Amino acid sequence: MAETERTTLTIYLLPARGGRYLLVSPELEEELAAQAEADREEAPAPGARATGESEAEESPSGAKRTLRRAVRWLKARGGATERVLKELRLPETIEVIHPAGLPAHRARRIFRRSIEDSVRRHRRWLVVDGALLPVSVLLSIVPGPNVLLPYLAWRTLAHWRSQRGGSRALGKPRETAPDAAFVAEAALDPLLDLAQRRFVLHRKRRLREIGQRAGIPTLDRHL
Repeated sequence: MAETERTTLTIYLLPARGGRYLLVSPELEEELAAQAEADREEAPAPGARATGESEAEESPSGAKRTLRRAVRWLKARGGATERVLKELRLPETIEVIHPAGLPAHRARRIFRRSIEDSVRRHRRWLVVDGALLPVSVLLSIVPGPNVLLPYLAWRTLAHWRSQRGGSRALGKPRETAPDAAFVAEAALDPLLDLAQRRFVLHRKRRLREIGQRAGIPTLDRHL
């Protein structure tokens, strides 16, 4: 599945529970949702096999759909922050939108710390999953499908891309770092309060309302 080349990436810096912050790009989430919708539209209708089309004729497209679903599942499993980190390998400029109640200098510090923490985590898992790859290759001699090998291969690649994209955003090397602009968004301010509360009545509904005002339709799926 080819990557979309983009020169600018919009990232939302979202406060979450436990003092954490998530990085979410609505355009990346929309692309993932569009891929899922395309897969559903291409799925054969029930009873389509009875129309006379042979199994040999429909198996290539079926295999492609299965592969796309698997790739989409793996992308979704990584989470929104991982998708942002991987994408940071490419754009020349990034726009970081943060709650207006969060001063710009704090937003910059939190953004950098979030990426640093993620890069360290992905580097650790890159070593772990990479070390397990040879073991998964040996499992190929066992009868039956070896699902561990492609999974570990994908996760190893994802960790490598994530730590590379994160390192680039941190200015390593400095000449490749994208230009960053930080933009305050008042519509995100309610998240600062929600992140401090252990229980919020109708939390999902409130998140959807905030997401609609701030331009993040999938906000309730991330927080």
